[in-house]
Amino acid sequence: MKERDLQRAVLDYFALQKDCFAVRINTMGVPLHGREGFRPSPMRGVADVLVCIKGKFLAIELKSSKGKLSAEQESFLDSVSKTGGYAIVASSLDAVMDIVEQIRKTEYLGVQEYAD
Repeated sequence: MKERDLQRAVLDYFALQKDCFAVRINTMGVPLHGREGFRPSPMRGVADVLVCIKGKFLAIELKSSKGKLSAEQESFLDSVSKTGGYAIVASSLDAVMDIVEQIRKTEYLGVQEYAD
């Protein structure tokens, strides 16, 4: 499946989930009007889809079966994992649905407040 088709399927799936909020992140850059090319994105490597599932954060990088992560994408997913979020590379809707079900089974700890 092409990444574009996978992305559409994943976003359609999340649109039907009442306990999830998902957004598509475009890091391709902004077209330069009147000139060829793009102004680069200020933050490279952000996962394709960011999701909140009952207060839990999930970053999803979508790849075709032949797709490879860039160093920036690896770094982003690693940072999410190290700070307590969930981060996956998915090449199928089934993989996304599986992690969502696993996350739903974990306990929600609520928003933590930190003293200065």
